[in-house]
Amino acid sequence: MAKDIEQLEKQIEAKREELEGDVRRFIAACMRFAEDMLESKVRSAIHSHPERVEEIGEAGLKKMKGDVAEAHAQMEELVESLVNRDDLWAHRKDDFSTKDYEFGSYYQHGNRLPDQVEDQIRLLLSPAGRILTEHQLANPKDWENRGGLQRYHYGIGWSDDQKSIMKSYGEKFSQLWRLVEEKEQLLAQKKGDQALRQWDDL
Repeated sequence: MAKDIEQLEKQIEAKREELEGDVRRFIAACMRFAEDMLESKVRSAIHSHPERVEEIGEAGLKKMKGDVAEAHAQMEELVESLVNRDDLWAHRKDDFSTKDYEFGSYYQHGNRLPDQVEDQIRLLLSPAGRILTEHQLANPKDWENRGGLQRYHYGIGWSDDQKSIMKSYGEKFSQLWRLVEEKEQLLAQKKGDQALRQWDDL
């Protein structure tokens, strides 16, 4: 049995490494998504509010363009702080237990990402929300202040890359869950056997 547990631990570690690879790919996809959404939201707001653009004038638009450039320069740090968090990814927990997570905790359905992940990624639109509300090119009610960041209230179309990588992570996470479950069952059986031996030896 000790050999079985040792083999399972190796399989669990290998699965963790695969999951970590998916997370790295997901972070890169989120970086592209965040930069694309910043440009898209700003350009759409400018196009939709020509009167406000006229009020802002050239000086205001230059200031806004500078704000956008600064947001792009800080985007990698924002993505890392929101998406590369240990508490977001269950496979990083040293004491990972099946009782703490459901089997399909990271399943990706349609255009929805897992809730815990989607909630963080919505905050990647924060720079766009801050810039647009500051320059009065967005309705402040469309954005919610969340710990100094702006969270967009409405539906978002996640990128195909994000959905594809999240689907891969979800499938691998379920495989990890099964491996950990098997290890937990073996350990419980081992403890039960030891208890019986102790009883029988009396």
